[in-house]
Amino acid sequence: MPMKLYVATHNVHKLREIGEILPGYEIVADDPDVEETASDFAGNALIKVRAIAARHPGAWSMADDSGLEVRALGGAPGVRSARYAGEPSNTPANNALLLKNLEGVEDRTARFTCTIALVDPNGLEHVVAGHCPGRIARAPSGTAGFGYDPLFIPDGYEASFADLGEEAKNKISHRGRALAQVKMLLAKDGNRAPSPSLGEVTLEDVRALLRAGNRVLLMTRHAERPHIDHEDPSFGATLPLTADGEEMSRAFGRMLRDFASIAQFASSPLRRTMMTTECIAGGMGLAQPDISPEDALGNGTFYFADAHAVWEEFRDGSFFQKCFAYFETGTYRGFAELHAATDALEEWCLVHFTAPFAIFTTHDLYIAAYLAARGVVDRFTVANWPRFLDSAAIVLAPDGTRRYAFVRAGLSDRVSGV
Repeated sequence: MPMKLYVATHNVHKLREIGEILPGYEIVADDPDVEETASDFAGNALIKVRAIAARHPGAWSMADDSGLEVRALGGAPGVRSARYAGEPSNTPANNALLLKNLEGVEDRTARFTCTIALVDPNGLEHVVAGHCPGRIARAPSGTAGFGYDPLFIPDGYEASFADLGEEAKNKISHRGRALAQVKMLLAKDGNRAPSPSLGEVTLEDVRALLRAGNRVLLMTRHAERPHIDHEDPSFGATLPLTADGEEMSRAFGRMLRDFASIAQFASSPLRRTMMTTECIAGGMGLAQPDISPEDALGNGTFYFADAHAVWEEFRDGSFFQKCFAYFETGTYRGFAELHAATDALEEWCLVHFTAPFAIFTTHDLYIAAYLAARGVVDRFTVANWPRFLDSAAIVLAPDGTRRYAFVRAGLSDRVSGV
């Protein structure tokens, strides 16, 4: 008998999409009929899921809150996406108002966000999130989909969501990405075996693993940068590397120069990570590397259910204390459930990892979260926190065996900027 999953909606479009991504589950609609009073997606999703979970103890319950965030509009429509033009919800009016508010605006960067909250049979709460970055078109196009789909063009495409159709949309959509994490969470149902860990290794060990025929993916922390202003909600998106950061990145590349011909590069779109990747490739002797900017390695990380809420948590300077609490409990305000997010990140990495060797440049929090969830590090402190250019490694043996490692580059003893 299929497992029942109670879902807090009667929206037929959502129910169909959920059913397509979660085949094998009996999706049961249950409208919670509650007021969504939270200021963020995660808060609204939790309000709804708690309401239906109280009616179905001992079962899985799920609710989502999703919407469109447009950078030039300060994140609007955001949590008011369905009612952007007022009550009652009116899709044509919402779309018309969005286009009106973007008249004459060149920066049309936007993203769809879906935050899903679940309550498991033991009553524990889980929060995951998915994002789909893109831009707003100047006119609607397409007949498939719903909501803002005719206006939203996902990154890497020239067609709107409404042009792409349901099957293609589900593979890249914000809800599809969030539901991929839900799927893994439901399948594991809270039972997790210890991960095969190689512990701490060096770059020379990485070289040996590659020579032995393993495929190795490094999720590498960017190099040295200036201090981040706690009041910057972009987490220092425009900060460059220091001169020492550029040189240590080139040194990192020189250590791996023998593998330049089989290397693949991706990076968080933030300036310091892109600079790090360029300098690493330069140290490997690659003058014009192909570097794929990927939001999943940056502020669009699977670990954030609500990036703004995370920024608010970190504004008081308590970055490490709150990270440690997140790793210990698996949940924290603004964050996605730790293990589900790690599973989603790993799945994303392996889909994008197409070469024998890859360097995906990212940020220390995500590296530490990944290593904590995979059991490579039992407990993080400031003393063992990832330094600049340290990495989390996924090692794939020729027989398909998957192992994990904490790669110490040994190029910096700093944990924060200068």
